Parts: sequence; structure tokens; C-alpha cells
Amino acid sequence: MLKLFVSFLLFVLANCLNAGLSYSQITYSGVIQDEQTKEPLPFTNIRIVNKASGTVSNIEGYFVLNLQATAFHDTIEFSYLGYKNVKLIASKLESLPVIYMSPAPVFLGEVLVGSKDLSTEEILKLVRKNFLVNYSSTPQKQRIFYHRFEKVPFKKENRFILKKSDVPGINKKTIENLLRKIPADFIGIQDAVVDLYNVKEHYKLVPIKGISLEETSQQDLLNEIENKLGGLIEDIERSNSDPFIYYKFRTGILSHKLENDSEKESPWKSFKQDSLNYTVQTDLVKGEILYLLNEYANIESKNWEFINQENKYTYVKEDVQYLNDELIYKIAFKPKKNGLFEGFMYVSTSTYAVLQLDFAYAIDKQTERFELFGIGHSMNLKQGRVIFEKGSSGYYAKYIYAKQNESISVDRNFSIIKKQKRFLFDKELNEMKFETQISLELENIWEILVLNQENINSDQYNKTFQPPNIKFKKELAYSTEVWENNTVLAPVTELKRYKRK
Repeated sequence: MLKLFVSFLLFVLANCLNAGLSYSQITYSGVIQDEQTKEPLPFTNIRIVNKASGTVSNIEGYFVLNLQATAFHDTIEFSYLGYKNVKLIASKLESLPVIYMSPAPVFLGEVLVGSKDLSTEEILKLVRKNFLVNYSSTPQKQRIFYHRFEKVPFKKENRFILKKSDVPGINKKTIENLLRKIPADFIGIQDAVVDLYNVKEHYKLVPIKGISLEETSQQDLLNEIENKLGGLIEDIERSNSDPFIYYKFRTGILSHKLENDSEKESPWKSFKQDSLNYTVQTDLVKGEILYLLNEYANIESKNWEFINQENKYTYVKEDVQYLNDELIYKIAFKPKKNGLFEGFMYVSTSTYAVLQLDFAYAIDKQTERFELFGIGHSMNLKQGRVIFEKGSSGYYAKYIYAKQNESISVDRNFSIIKKQKRFLFDKELNEMKFETQISLELENIWEILVLNQENINSDQYNKTFQPPNIKFKKELAYSTEVWENNTVLAPVTELKRYKRK
């Protein structure tokens, strides 16, 4: 009995010490709602006061927060546009599955006369003037949660017909068998926790963990392609080192030689997989994260034309509101004839920093539209939400949501020809001819969330090694438990229900 009592006492003491210093293996889940209407508050900013870490609620108001590195007495602050900030001691969270927030009224007397009289043109001019001062360019290390959802329906009407082939092992039956394995929808879900290092315009990415929920049917198709076409792909790669043999792609009067950069690894070879994992080049994931930062959270981006090209837009300055206990301008914008976007921007009345952006293509707006020689493309939708937060050295993009829908069509015949170089006329060794009529609608959704950040120096950056590949573990269904108590974005209901087929 004494031994049992001592064990119990040691258990209690250990847990009290953990509570007094930090949590251990605890992830808190909750939802944020309007106190009166009980409606969810999507994209609520959540931060640990005096620490460069936190999260954002999802579109349904749900969030998860890792408390492992959070002290018992730390303050968690919730902020939402037009609402009073809510501050809670970390130790109280577990007893509060729902966080309620109430609207914050703004009285005209709280707004400086000089500020409220500024026109939208004057505000935008100050935004541009102060951008480099407001937004951090300090060398940093950021821990980022990266999410990507991709969906590409494949219509039954699409045609891909082999008209001729004298390539060994490739015939009409081979191609027809491959086409039968094409799923109705190509769906790809990639999530990763990574560390992004940057000094000036230089970046390195170090993966921490990655998971994937890709359809088994897609893996079957890739395996079948490797089995049936692997020999052809390897022969094309071998031809790069043979001075007398080469492959040519031809469509109509246009043609070009098929070759790889010998100094870079072939994308086909870099995509390695087994039953549990697959790997992709680290530069591909880093490139997508930098694309989001540069295209959705940078004043030099074409997506920010509603700030840089005022002549294309009409503006309405709405009532001053609160955000993060700060008075802000809420400015609505709509396009004139040549503008693209409609939405809202939220600008600080004191620093003239953009604190939040919500924008999307207006109705009937498209870009990148062309149709030439049977090949068509158009960007049908761009939608973005960006939330900035103030850190120790300036504002930074804490959260980015980006959605893009585009159309691609191909209605052309083409051929792949293997040739041997000769003195006068090159000799044709093999040829495959295809007839194609394909129309695709691509939907991409990205999210990145900065979990925490810290300033670094050039020496720390130089010592950091970026591995060549990132490993993604294949999961059958989504669960926040796979992240081992890392703070991540809470999955929406559709993703929580998703199971890989």
C-alpha cells in the first residue's frame, strides 16, 4: 500500500511540474463562434502572446493548437475583424471546447480626425510608400505547415488514340489498357511541416514530416505506366548520352528534340515510391511555397493590382473597425473594365500596413486565355486570403489561402520519333503517332501557415543543408494525430471524412 501511495505521489508531482513549466503531448482542439449568432468565425487569428507562434481557424471555425511548448501561464489571444480580442490563459483552454467572440463597436471619437479624412488614394499611396519599412526582410527561419489539394476530373469524352507504332512493346492494346486505368478524378493531397530558411533572396527548405492522401488508383496507373512505358522512358534518357541517337517530338510543322539537362536529376527518377512512401524533389515543394509568398503576399505581385493600379478599380472606404486591438480601414474594391479582382483590404490606421486581404476574380473575369494550333488554356479563378501578423522585425504573412481553377485543352495529333544521325539525312528508327482530344479542368487549393519564426544570421543559413528530396508517407485517412502534436491547420469536414480509395 505504501509503495502504491508513493508511486501515486510521484505521478502527481511530475504532472504538477509539467503543468508549471510546459505541457507534454497535449493538442487542444476547439471552434470559434460569434457569441450571439453562434455562427463560426473562419480564419480567426490565434497567437501565443509574446511568442512568434500560433495558428488560424479553418473555414468552419475549427482549430488545433499544440500546447506542448506552451507554458501553463501563457496567454492565448484570439483576434477577428470587427470583434473584441479574447485572451485566455493556456491552462483554461481544455475546459472550453467553444471560444465565443463578441463584436467590438467603434466610436468616431476614437479615430483621429487626420486619419479618417484620408481618401482611399491617399491610403493606398501610404501603403506603397511604407511597404518596405513595414514588412520584414530580416534573415529568418520559419516553421511552416504546407497543405495542397489538387483535383483533376478526367472526362470520358477525352480521346487519346494510338494511330501507329513500331516501337517494341507499345501498341494499341497497351495504350487502351493504360486508359482504362485512368480514374474519374485525379485527387492529390499533400501536407508537410517544413523549415524555410532565407537570407535576402536565397532560400533553403528542410523537411520535418510529410503525409499524402493520394488515390490507390493513381498509384496503380503510375505502376502500369512504369511497367509498360518504362523501357521507352529509359531509352529516351540513354539517348541523351549517345551522340548518334536522339528522340524528337513533332506536332504539325513544329518539332523539338527530347532531352534532359544532364546536370539535373530526371523528374521521373526523383519520383520514387513504395507501398508506404514516395519522395519528390525538395525544390518542387520549396518552389510552390515561394510562389504563394511572392504571388499572394507581395506588393510587387500582379495579384495586388488593386493596390498598384488604382485606375482599374473603384473603392469604397467603409467604417473603421478593430483588428488585433488596432483601428483599421476596411476598403472594398471592384474592378472597372480592365481590372480583375473584387474584395476587401484591411489597412492599419497607424502604420498603413496591409493586415489582411480577401480577393478573387470578379464574375466573368479570366486571364491567360489563348487558343493556338489546337492548344487552349485559361485561368478561370484566382482567390486569395492573406493574414499578416506583426513580429519582432516587422509584419509577415502568417497565413495564405490560395485557390486556382484553370482549363487546358489539346486537340492535335503528335508523334514521337527515334532517329539516328547520318551525314545527309537522319535515319528514322521508330515512330509513334497519336490523335488527342483532351479537355481538363484543374482545381488547386494551397494553404501555408507559419507556425513560428526566429531571426537567424548568414552563418546559420550557410550551415543549413537542404536535402534533395522530401519523403511523403501515404495515409489512408486524415488525422491530426499523425503530426505528433505539431500545430497544424484543422482539417475541414470534407477532409476529415476522406478515405483513400
